[in-house]
Amino acid sequence: MKREIINNIYEKIRKGIENYRAAADAVTKTDILEIVEDAFNSMLKVEDDDTISVEEVSNCLREAYFERKSPMERTQKQMLEAIIQRGILNTFARPVRGEVSIEINDKYGDRDGSIRLVGTADRVEDDAILMFRIVKELPEMPYAEHFMQMNAYLHIFNKEEGVIAYFDNDGNEIEFIVPRNQALYKETIRRVRILCLRMV
Repeated sequence: MKREIINNIYEKIRKGIENYRAAADAVTKTDILEIVEDAFNSMLKVEDDDTISVEEVSNCLREAYFERKSPMERTQKQMLEAIIQRGILNTFARPVRGEVSIEINDKYGDRDGSIRLVGTADRVEDDAILMFRIVKELPEMPYAEHFMQMNAYLHIFNKEEGVIAYFDNDGNEIEFIVPRNQALYKETIRRVRILCLRMV
């Protein structure tokens, strides 16, 4: 008898929810999607034509170019994952934004002058820069794009070394100390110039 009463109540609640969702003035799932999209887009902060981000030049340049020209559509799940990761990392990060000016000399004359390389380090301490990343599996060495990003931050903030800390979903952590490297920074500047000239 008790089970029948519980099942009856459950059925009434389920029908009530279905009726509410079917009503014309009910909040739809797209409203939630819009909120997620707004949060994700504000997190991205697409750079303007006078700036290029450290993240853009440390990843695939072709992808960075097309992301500026025609941004890739992302699923709600992809956006939520990025928002959740950023939220988790922001609990112990103190983001600091910095920039450097890079001279651009186009031999064809389409673009001359300078462009700003901008980046936001997770944390800038007196003796080092800290970078935090969540990964599915802890790496044996830093990912190439993170290594390039850290090196750019070391030059932007004029520090000698940084620490990249990786965390997995089980709470395991591994750290890598990254020294400042001039040759890698020159490669970063070269990539800034390539991306800048393609955007003309």
